Amino acid sequence: MTSSAKGDIIRLMSIELDLLAAIRRLAGAEVAPDAESFVVRSGELAIDVRYSGGSSSSLTLAAPYNAVARRAPDVASVPRTAASYREPAGGAIVAVRPMAIRLRAEQRTDVDAKAAGINHEHQTGDPAFDAAVYVSAPTDDDVVLRAVLGPEVRRGAAALLALGFGRVTIDDDDGLVEARLVGFLSDRPSAERGPAMIAAFAELLSGLPKVQRAAGTHPPDPWRTRLRWGGALALAGFIGMMPVYMLVAGSVGCTEGGSEDGEINLKPGCSAPLLLALVAAVVLGALGVALVSAFVSPRLRGRSSSAMRIAGAQVVGFALLAELGFYVAAALGLVFGIGR
Repeated sequence: MTSSAKGDIIRLMSIELDLLAAIRRLAGAEVAPDAESFVVRSGELAIDVRYSGGSSSSLTLAAPYNAVARRAPDVASVPRTAASYREPAGGAIVAVRPMAIRLRAEQRTDVDAKAAGINHEHQTGDPAFDAAVYVSAPTDDDVVLRAVLGPEVRRGAAALLALGFGRVTIDDDDGLVEARLVGFLSDRPSAERGPAMIAAFAELLSGLPKVQRAAGTHPPDPWRTRLRWGGALALAGFIGMMPVYMLVAGSVGCTEGGSEDGEINLKPGCSAPLLLALVAAVVLGALGVALVSAFVSPRLRGRSSSAMRIAGAQVVGFALLAELGFYVAAALGLVFGIGR
């Protein structure tokens, strides 16, 4: 490792520790100097701070949604369009929980996906926020999203992302509001950055409306399960490629060795089927991507995560067809003695 690389690592570690120390000071003298989990209070709000060191260090700010949500929802001007998210006579929002609203910095790929009609993202009507922050959620219902993403929440979330947090999740699977930081590098002094993070998170929490739990679940996404199974099958197929090739090669007398040192090698002339199988894998993999793009991608459009889901489907389609091509071509090449 060069001296420059060592210097960068030392600088990064110093930034992490300085930032954590600045936040610990906000928690008061009772917090141990080396505490990695503690509570910072901002007015009536209690913010859990969790630091995880090591090669993938992170800082997480968290608070239970139900414990911090106090504001009455402002939904007077929001159109009533959905059955799963609604405003009852009492004025409180009733929504399927967890709402699982995820906020992150908007990328150029997000803009392109929306322009192409692939992704559909909720727009808050706040031009600065909508341009800087990408909203991903299981629903695009205006009632709940406009109620939850009020002015304080938008300002707090945008400030957190600007301070380096990778994502903000509102009402996750554990009912928490979380902001997670994984990139500590910054030119801003930690003595300013730490308090600014707590202030931004507190502002976000202060704007959350009360939300009652509705019966039922979010609309099902059947392709999520299909892609998970497809990915698992593709992984298993990838792991088995060479073992299966060597097994078939051994069955047709294309291997040697293994008696003393345990190492099994291909005999001369028996590698041609392997090259043929790799070519077939590339060709069939490209066909898999084309088939997914033509028949699967249209069914995945219209969600906030559609572009990512389509990319995942294309990877799975490529892998499955490529592996099929590999196995078939390898078996035929070995059985018919191609190259020998």
